[in-house]
Amino acid sequence: MVTTDNELDEYLILMLDQIKVWLNSNSLKRLVLVVKNAQSGDVIERWQFEVNCHSDHQESASKVKDVQIRNEIGAVLRQIFAVVCLLPIIDSACKLTTFIYLYSLICLPIEIHQYTSHFAHI
Repeated sequence: MVTTDNELDEYLILMLDQIKVWLNSNSLKRLVLVVKNAQSGDVIERWQFEVNCHSDHQESASKVKDVQIRNEIGAVLRQIFAVVCLLPIIDSACKLTTFIYLYSLICLPIEIHQYTSHFAHI
């Protein structure tokens, strides 16, 4: 999906930066992205990502072999390319809703509050 909406671009950049912070602090549990038809509200696409954070992130990362990491990255890229090739072209106005599930209650940056994404604490 390609957008010409500058506000959406700003939102995605802001969210990706914040997701990096949550990943580095082992706070992110689940991320759900929902693309809906803006007029009807029908769900067009729904992607859910489960995140398994490890408290010993640096130690476990150093133990994993480079070959295994490359294989895992390659597998993820193949899945992404396969999905992108099979997705239908969306020619109607869409609404993106983001659900963020965190392990603990965390203060959100003020910039995120201006958007209508949904945050949940588990």
